[in-house]
Amino acid sequence: MLSQHSGAGTPPLPPQLERSNAQLRTGRIGELKYDADEVLPLRPSEYFARNCWVGESFQSPGEAAAPHGIGVDKFMWGSDYPHHESTYPHTREGLRRSFAGTDPAELQQLLAGNAAGVYGFDLEALAEVAARVGPMVGELAEPYAGVPEGAGSPAFHRR
Repeated sequence: MLSQHSGAGTPPLPPQLERSNAQLRTGRIGELKYDADEVLPLRPSEYFARNCWVGESFQSPGEAAAPHGIGVDKFMWGSDYPHHESTYPHTREGLRRSFAGTDPAELQQLLAGNAAGVYGFDLEALAEVAARVGPMVGELAEPYAGVPEGAGSPAFHRR
């Protein structure tokens, strides 16, 4: 599992994967040099596509568009509660800010479906809890442009 929030200035995944693919073609990564017989059969981006998922929390609206560069099926939203940079107790507002206008089927996939598939969760068994706790896809349709009082999450301070 990877996170797009691995440090200040870390480029988003699509450019990192492209850079890794390019390095594979050159036979060199920094000071490391390797011969053609040492190259793995697949490109780094192909290994990523087969084996990796991205756990995301407190995305900005710009970062919320990232799944389209890799595949919506590879992203899972998480609240990052109780860390201070999480959007709690303003999670719905943070999700509305970042995901309003997202196709409802895609949003359901990002919020629950992908994690259920990766971890083997039974969404039908969890439906009652989800209805009580939310957020529900329909709640997130209306955009949110403000910053809730006391919200320190990066989700409210980045574009």
